[in-house]
Amino acid sequence: MGLLDLFRSDSSFLERLNSADVETQSYAMNVLLRRNNRHLAERLRLLLTDSRPQVRANAAGTLGLCGGEQDVAALGRLLHDDDWFVRSRAASGLGYLASTEVGLGTNGSLRAISLLKSCLADESDAVRTAARIAIDLIRELTNGTSL
Repeated sequence: MGLLDLFRSDSSFLERLNSADVETQSYAMNVLLRRNNRHLAERLRLLLTDSRPQVRANAAGTLGLCGGEQDVAALGRLLHDDDWFVRSRAASGLGYLASTEVGLGTNGSLRAISLLKSCLADESDAVRTAARIAIDLIRELTNGTSL
């Protein structure tokens, strides 16, 4: 049995997303992305409030890759997290949202850029850099239209 076989059923998959082990959760999030199971994105949204910074960071990055415009506010809240890595992954996640198949509409893009601009003064260089890259990506993917 291969590792991916452990994730064949949604119940087994959800058990791994709920795991107390950060590595197991991280692996499950990556499988989620590969399986393109957008219906399980709700579980990722719940993990954004996990007590462990690594889990919040992993959830933010993965949700950015498989979420939608409805996730802008949730990722925006993480831009104020106490942990710099969580803030950095949330900023990246906002940029990723623009690059997904669903993408961000004009309103979502404007909200994401507005949230990201607050990170340009963050104390962490990694957060500032992630925010700049995300803003540039969103502008590029929307052709800079009124952004």
